[in-house]
Amino acid sequence: MEDLITAALAMNQSRLSEQIAMSVMKSNAEAGQAVANMLIENARRIAEISKQAAARGGIDIYV
Repeated sequence: MEDLITAALAMNQSRLSEQIAMSVMKSNAEAGQAVANMLIENARRIAEISKQAAARGGIDIYV
């Protein structure tokens, strides 16, 4: 009987570990997607600003 309980507990712990690992992987994927979306949006903004600057004849840099 103890062997059965031990096996059941080990199986439950294994499932829990798998669920935690999947949750972490999902969170990492979502964070990675958010970063990718941010980079894409930044690139779009840079392209638009560059077009506007080119239309004005150049980029003004103040130091």
